[in-house]
Amino acid sequence: MEQSTGAWLAAQIQAHQTTLAETLAATTQAQLPFYRDWDRARLATGIAVYFATLAEVCARGEMEPMRLYMERVTAERLRQGAGGMDYIWMLGQSEAQLRALVAQQAPPARRAEAERLVRTTHRQIGLLISAINLRTLQEPGTGAPAS
Repeated sequence: MEQSTGAWLAAQIQAHQTTLAETLAATTQAQLPFYRDWDRARLATGIAVYFATLAEVCARGEMEPMRLYMERVTAERLRQGAGGMDYIWMLGQSEAQLRALVAQQAPPARRAEAERLVRTTHRQIGLLISAINLRTLQEPGTGAPAS
């Protein structure tokens, strides 16, 4: 039985997780003032958790793991002073990295579907970030949905 594109992409993210995280950490520190003074290893470790969560989303085909991750991390960083657009920018960088990974690693028969999965997953994450940012702006000190 052939592996699904989601499972294939999850395996690629896991195989390249360290490089993806270190690259995004370096770019983030160079571009975003909020992260400029962070310890690079700490930032890369946090970003690696994002990529691990993204791999889980791809493998499972559902956004719940990413929603839980984003609710916790993004809301906390927004309350600490990060800008909402910082996370949209980081998301764009993540998408660009994964598009490059797909271009390099995907067999031609799988490439279009993998590109679509990267694009749609990142759009969904962008919607999560926007909702969290809006909630945080409306209710400073929360960021998480009311129960």
